[in-house]
Amino acid sequence: MTIPFFPKPFLDDLVQGRCLPFIGADFSLNAAVPAGKKMLDWDGLGLSAADSLPEYQYATALEALSAYNHEYSRVKLGEFMSEALLVSSIQPSRTHEAFFRLPFEKVITTNFDFLLEQAYSRINKYCTPQISEEQLSVGNSNAGLHLLKLHGDLHHPNRLVVTCSDS
Repeated sequence: MTIPFFPKPFLDDLVQGRCLPFIGADFSLNAAVPAGKKMLDWDGLGLSAADSLPEYQYATALEALSAYNHEYSRVKLGEFMSEALLVSSIQPSRTHEAFFRLPFEKVITTNFDFLLEQAYSRINKYCTPQISEEQLSVGNSNAGLHLLKLHGDLHHPNRLVVTCSDS
């Protein structure tokens, strides 16, 4: 495999799984999205939340999501994010599947959605999402790939790191 502009030693390490990949939220922009829909980036998510708040002046996505959480509740924030991020209808793309064929044991992400888990499932590779500190101490080297979701996921709204008060 040859990728232009990558130094050969780095490419060798990447292909042999000697890297710890970090997947940011923009990777979800590669998702297969239903016709007529658009995958939102972080700012788009914040703008969408702001549109749902009466008399709210948009400043940043973090502030808008914090205001939404304060106004409506954490559960409603999770529901809003699931709908806005098209969680029930998006699918991994060939980009996702190609990346996940690389031999990593661990992947770190800030994504809230489940595209990464779906992509691993499509290539029959078991994936263990980890969203809490307690899960990191559970040692099971036979559990397949470990997906460390630094900002939580939408199945666990109280664990999301998405507002000003989250840590």
